[in-house]
Amino acid sequence: MSVQDPNRRAAGASLLIATLGVVFGDIGTSPIYTMNILFGRAGLPVEVVNVFGALSLIFWSLVLVVGVKYMLFVLSADNDGDGGVIALATLLRRRSRRRARSLALLLGVVASAMLIGDGLLTPAISVLSAVQGLELVAPDLADVVPELTVLVLIALFAIQHRGTAQVGKLFGPVMLAWFLILGGTGVYWILKVPGVLAALDPRYAFWFFQDNGWTGFLTLGIVFLVVTGSEALYADLGHFGRRPIQLSWLFLVWPALMLNYLGQGALLLSAPEHPGNSFFGMVSGHWLIGLIGVATLATVIASQAIISGLFSLFRQLSELEYYPQLRVSHTSASQAGQIYIGSINWLLMTGTLMLVLGFRSADALANAYGLAIGVVTLITSVLFLGFERKVKRRGWLVILSLGILFLGVDLAFLVALSTKLFSGALVIVVISAFMLLIMLTWHWGQNRLRQGQQRAAPLLTDFVASEAVQSAARSPASAIFLTRTARHVPQSLLYNFRHNQVLHRETYVLQVEIEDAPRVRLEDKLTVERLGSGFFTAVLRMGYMERPRFETILDLLSQSAYPPSTEHPSLFLSRARVGIANIGAATRWRARLYAFMQRNTPSPAFLLGAPPERLIEIGVHYDL
Repeated sequence: MSVQDPNRRAAGASLLIATLGVVFGDIGTSPIYTMNILFGRAGLPVEVVNVFGALSLIFWSLVLVVGVKYMLFVLSADNDGDGGVIALATLLRRRSRRRARSLALLLGVVASAMLIGDGLLTPAISVLSAVQGLELVAPDLADVVPELTVLVLIALFAIQHRGTAQVGKLFGPVMLAWFLILGGTGVYWILKVPGVLAALDPRYAFWFFQDNGWTGFLTLGIVFLVVTGSEALYADLGHFGRRPIQLSWLFLVWPALMLNYLGQGALLLSAPEHPGNSFFGMVSGHWLIGLIGVATLATVIASQAIISGLFSLFRQLSELEYYPQLRVSHTSASQAGQIYIGSINWLLMTGTLMLVLGFRSADALANAYGLAIGVVTLITSVLFLGFERKVKRRGWLVILSLGILFLGVDLAFLVALSTKLFSGALVIVVISAFMLLIMLTWHWGQNRLRQGQQRAAPLLTDFVASEAVQSAARSPASAIFLTRTARHVPQSLLYNFRHNQVLHRETYVLQVEIEDAPRVRLEDKLTVERLGSGFFTAVLRMGYMERPRFETILDLLSQSAYPPSTEHPSLFLSRARVGIANIGAATRWRARLYAFMQRNTPSPAFLLGAPPERLIEIGVHYDL
């Protein structure tokens, strides 16, 4: 055995534990509320056929959706190691025709809007369901549970700016303890009623539907709560890799979840008249207080993972020009993926708190929960089937078989979930639709703005060859002019030359391109081409998970074949001011919405981190 083997095993074990806090936080807290809702608000009578049927549906939902669909298949569709619905959509774009590329990305954007709506609900329902456990200890606190939940959530959002670099080290061990508690309490009750294990037989699910009819089918909308964290497994692929996620699921998370669900079923069967919370009812006395504390901490960790994931999602959408540029703060010197976006943080907090105070109980929130993520899982299946056909070149028999399995399960859940539309889920649909409108409007406006800029600017080669440029006075300094397209003269360069009649000794026209891949290799990031007369075009290629920074640009430029001769080049850029004079009446509202967003978007200078003393920003007016 080599000396490195123990270290490698220790690092592997640490990675497996780390996945528990980030990847499985959402799905790992579902036992707190799922069975309570099934046999509480949903009104299922506590009878053997119902308990066994519900447990059978839960077991096979976890097997088919999480175990088969995500673990065996979807996790294999990585975009240079990165996962998530946006990564899958951009991966599919590379191998599709133009119309199919647009459709794939549109589906990814729709799924992203739904994930944002779901991201508001997850912290609300998970933390609220844990705090509701206090009702068993002190019934007088029942009326103030929503307010207590609000305090917990405010504290959670308030510390987001500190990042998860230090706190994150505690997530894995806490969640490890959580899953051991889930499994341990489940085993305790299963030993009391061992017959509950028979519920794993899929025939009980069939008998449940046969006995309850349409009402039984609609309970799928509640059973879906056990798999609502499945998309997070895929989204966090880039952070941990496929194997740690699969191993953690197979050997700890899945067994712990099922043992706890079976234990709750055993509790209900042993005490059919049990009036309380079936999850917290599994323990009593001082153990109950401890379980409430650990459950609250686990739901806070699950919420933290969702919030961090939404930060990354908004950043990806911003890089793909489906959302305005954002002020991103990196909270870790070693982990580039740990970021904080203040505007998104307070937006999420406001929405989450409003949901808690509006619905006031986890049972009521369950009516709104699930529909959005149900749409996302369906879109993921469609995109994955396209990936298997276009990228992996699978035969139609394989595609048809996977399609029947994945789409059949997804559509069954979605039909059941759709009945929640007018009992709470409409709120999330409206929020998701509004976010989709924002995304599509921003993308539309950016395209029109880019077209207007290209029409207003001459070709760069013609500009360089012009007599005015050839005879212009030269400054001894170097300058970088940021542009959307290196083929045309940047507006900042054009306006600066018209007003000052002076050019720099070296002028770099820099275009930043965001690739479909999450990251670009260092040697492929920057290409520089010499045009003559002191002019150069430079194209900086970045992945959608990367952030272009001014100092990085200078380092890459200094190592290129045509480095600047001066140590501190200036950065010129234009700041667009949008008018709507040329827009038709039918889309004037959209133009006004885009203009409003454009006015309130942070300056590119701020996003690049350029020092103020080396920045010249020129305002330019455009009519859409």
